[in-house]
Amino acid sequence: ARQWGSERTRLTSIVVQADDKIVVCGYAEDIRGIKTGIILRYHKDGREDFVFRQQDWRFEDLVIMGDRILCCGSTASREALLIELDAAGKLVGKPSLTPENISTRWTKVRWQDRTIGVIGERNEALGPHLVVARFNDDRTMDPSFGKQGCVSIDFGGQSSAPRDFIYDANQGIFI
Repeated sequence: ARQWGSERTRLTSIVVQADDKIVVCGYAEDIRGIKTGIILRYHKDGREDFVFRQQDWRFEDLVIMGDRILCCGSTASREALLIELDAAGKLVGKPSLTPENISTRWTKVRWQDRTIGVIGERNEALGPHLVVARFNDDRTMDPSFGKQGCVSIDFGGQSSAPRDFIYDANQGIFI
């Protein structure tokens, strides 16, 4: 990724599209600590695809959904974020924003059988708290999962920041 002199770039996820183009997401942080999310795409020979570029929110993870790309992360106003891009990198529909009282950011996203699973965290007084949610294919929370589409997992009052998970529509969610 392109990096300016006083800027640090942190890439958090990478996927390869069916046409062998490489899509990466993450964020850039300037010298003042201001973070700007980025999603970039590269041709298979490593050249940047300048037509494809999303830059706004802080992105954590992405996954290929057929000919679409699903991305998760957070907003500057501390809402968990889920967006969908078409194969050319254009935003599809409106972003799905989850209020901070449910989750302040989604850190990983998985897609299977037209169902979206995410893990993330909500800031609590004693530190981050693990949150798991399930969304329908249209990025609306699935009310049949947990409490209004979301489950909060308490590890005995311990701070819990999720790293990764496997989502299997038949077997369940493994964190």
